[in-house]
Amino acid sequence: MEGRDDFIKELFQKKYEQLIRKGYRLTGDMQRAQDLVQETFLSR
Repeated sequence: MEGRDDFIKELFQKKYEQLIRKGYRLTGDMQRAQDLVQETFLSR
């Protein structure tokens, strides 16, 4: 399970900015975009 957690952490760090930008384009709201990205990774 630890290997999976490490992978998800690394993925989050690598893709966070890209996902925020995409979320912002979809929602038009930076705070909502950040919330969506964080909720996605926390709900694993």
